[in-house]
Amino acid sequence: MAKILIIAPQWMGDAVMTHSLIQLVAKKNTVDVLCVSWLEPIYQRMQNVDNVITLPLQHGKLQLKLYWQIAKKIKNQYDQCIVIPRKLKSAIIPWLAGIPKRTGYFGESRYWFINDRITADPRHTLWVQKVCALFDKKSADDNNYPNPQLTTNSSNQKKWQKELKQGGKQLVALMPGASYGVSKQWSMEHFKEVVELGKNDYSFVVLGGESERKMGDAILQGVDATGHNLSGKTSLYDAVDILSISDFCITNDSGLMHVAAATQCFVKALYGSSSPDYTPPLTNKKQIYSDTLDCKPCFKRTCSYGHYDCWKKITAERVLNNG
Repeated sequence: MAKILIIAPQWMGDAVMTHSLIQLVAKKNTVDVLCVSWLEPIYQRMQNVDNVITLPLQHGKLQLKLYWQIAKKIKNQYDQCIVIPRKLKSAIIPWLAGIPKRTGYFGESRYWFINDRITADPRHTLWVQKVCALFDKKSADDNNYPNPQLTTNSSNQKKWQKELKQGGKQLVALMPGASYGVSKQWSMEHFKEVVELGKNDYSFVVLGGESERKMGDAILQGVDATGHNLSGKTSLYDAVDILSISDFCITNDSGLMHVAAATQCFVKALYGSSSPDYTPPLTNKKQIYSDTLDCKPCFKRTCSYGHYDCWKKITAERVLNNG
């Protein structure tokens, strides 16, 4: 049995989807994960991960001293390292640590840092296929990989259930944010209309980071509905348990969408400039809303034409009623 280190991606949704790879690797190996500090709660909630090594990175900086310290800490501990990100800096630590087999895709002039070099298969259109192919190409080819799963904390679930599930109503989680840009964000007016239309049947909780707090306030303001804006008020650890007790969620293509999918919450996923053909929620409990346009998907942060037509046919009534 080999001991394998996974160098994790730095986006939340990608981190969640990494669990598909981890489960494949863990069938015959032990698995540790090296990730940025803020994603530690995600990997702590994954089965098959023995240890999580955190990297307190500062955005945009090449912290060679920190890389050297981490490399010394893990030297002679691993038989193989799978480097998921294609950035040069993601390959430095395993090279410094002298891990014998360093697996990854070509990218960013890191030829000497990766010695088990993989060429991407153009048939792998899904992000999760590309990642799983780093270890098990047949599973990627056949789409035969497990969906991500995040474990829950029963006492924390009960705490949030008592606070959020009131009056016998179903609990709906709203995730209006998407850090990539406004072209991935359904409008606040649509989210607000969902609350207005569903106020008699549902309780609502808005989840997101500190940057989404004003958005959450605006969505719930002036609507006589049972609602809680927890944006910026809960940890990522709490978000896992809140989503696990939600009856369904309405979410942009975001990191929290993938968290919700991995908790078995029913996901109503909204796609504007991006595409479910690349990063769908990896669950059987989902409804996708993504209308076809000549310019879609563009994967741009803002609409080049200024019209955001990719969102216009996705109405609140349609989403709430599974249209």
